[in-house]
This record gives sequence, structure tokens and C-alpha cells, in this order.
Amino acid sequence: MEKRADMKARSKIFYFVLISLLIGSIFPIYDSIGQDGVYTSPTFSFEIDPNTNFTVVSKAPLKWKQYRSENMTVTIKATGLEVGENLSLTLVSFLFNYPDDPLPHSSGARIINQNLTTVNEEYEFNKTFTPQEPDQFNITIKVIANSTGVPTAQEFFAEFPGDEPYIEVEKSRASPIINLPGFPDPQTFVRWIFIFIVAIGMISLPSVFVGVTKLREITQKRKKKGDEKK
Repeated sequence: MEKRADMKARSKIFYFVLISLLIGSIFPIYDSIGQDGVYTSPTFSFEIDPNTNFTVVSKAPLKWKQYRSENMTVTIKATGLEVGENLSLTLVSFLFNYPDDPLPHSSGARIINQNLTTVNEEYEFNKTFTPQEPDQFNITIKVIANSTGVPTAQEFFAEFPGDEPYIEVEKSRASPIINLPGFPDPQTFVRWIFIFIVAIGMISLPSVFVGVTKLREITQKRKKKGDEKK
């Protein structure tokens, strides 16, 4: 009896760990579906003064899906600094440029207030975008920075993709589920459904396990009684 109780306890722990791992993998699995390869922009080099330099490199797919969140990684690296000099990064903002629109469209800014104090020191961050209507666009990355020797803030501009003219947006064939303000777009709605179905499956696993265990016990008891009658 003690051995059986111990086995039951171990089985419950195993299923709990399994469910936790599966739930934790829902988001990465979903987000990895249909992802395209990551493209690395050219290295953009900038100079605050002759002795203070830095570079900007960005990474993201060249094909984005409409309504799906896409991630861009931006790396700013100090390539020239005198001893005792600081490179101060104040703000990074993103401007969307469309082929038929001469005016850039702001897509948010990030206040970073980061100091780079040694050569080859890097600051890396991620920015998420969700393309809506345009078929093509590129991104201008504006960095505001200064140094100890030149305290006045200056603007520097890098481009993504850089070597390629535009990011292509793959149009979604799904129309809005319910066209009301605040209602999620089709991609988000499908994501919710996907997570809900998987979560229900995870939650039901313990019940299935208990049911199978009870059925096994009943079967063993009936078999034991049958053997005793013989």
C-alpha cells in the first residue's frame, strides 16, 4: 500500500512538471510558426567627435505578416572612446517610410539614458512592431547621443533594411472578426483561441490521469476477486 501511494505521488509530481513545461512552451511554439529568416542591416558608423565613435546595426525579417507582431533587435556599439570619455545614448525613435508618402510616420520612441564607457561596449534592445495596412515600408532609426567632450545632443540616422529598399508585408486573408473599436485583430484573436484550446487540454490532463488510475484499480480489484473465487 505504501509503495502504491508513493507511486501515485510521484506520478502526480511528474504530471505537474509536464503540464508546467507544456504551458511555458505555448507562446514560443505559437510565435515560431511561420517566422521568416532574420536579416542583418549594414553597419552604420557615426562620429560625435574625432575620438568618439559608435555603430548601429539592426536585425529583423525582410518579410512581415500583417497584424502579427514582429521583433527588431538594435545594437549600438562604442567603437572609439578616449580614456575617461563617455558616450551617452539618450533616446532612440523609429520612423516608418512608405513608398507613396513623402512624410515619415513615427512609430514610437524609447528613452534609454545609457552610458557606454569602454571601447566595444554594446547596448542592445528589442522593439516590436505590428504592421497594419502598407504593403512596403522601411524604417529609419534615429539615435540621439552626446559625449563628455561634446555635451550637446546630436541626431544620427540609421536605416533598415539598408541594403534592401523595403520590408515586404504579407497581407492577411482574414477579415476582422468583429469590426468594433478595441476588438483584437484576426491574428490576436486566433492566438487567444489557440492558447485557450491548449490550456483546456493541459487542465484536463490530471482528470484523465485520475480516471485512468481509478479504472486500473477497479480492474485489478475485479481480477483479484475473480482469482479468489477460483
